[in-house]
Amino acid sequence: MTALSTFRTLVLSDATVATNVGTRMYANMMPPEAVTPAITYFAVAMKPHTDTCSDTYMMTRIQTNVYGPATSGNVVATVHAAMVELLHQYKGTVGSQEIVSIIMDFGMDLYEPETKLYRQIADWKVTTKGV
Repeated sequence: MTALSTFRTLVLSDATVATNVGTRMYANMMPPEAVTPAITYFAVAMKPHTDTCSDTYMMTRIQTNVYGPATSGNVVATVHAAMVELLHQYKGTVGSQEIVSIIMDFGMDLYEPETKLYRQIADWKVTTKGV
């Protein structure tokens, strides 16, 4: 299981995300005519490293975007808040993948007038054991 698929599994396991987004969490970009609210995610960077005990880790930087129509009230903020509550400072195992830590590094709200969508961006540092 890769860091990206582990991350997706973890996000979709949250009840608030599942209620509002269902399984509409897309790698890289939303398909044309996608129903919102929806989430996109992609790896910005991946960097392997070894600690002083010779254990190997992979740090994957993941950006998420929660999209929703401007008329959706605060559903985008609700989904984003649920993700932060679940993921920030998370440690555990998902499937066979050991997650050493997830840290939210950055977040920003945007409104995109061209698409008429509200968007919440977040940048996550996901460290997993093994390479």
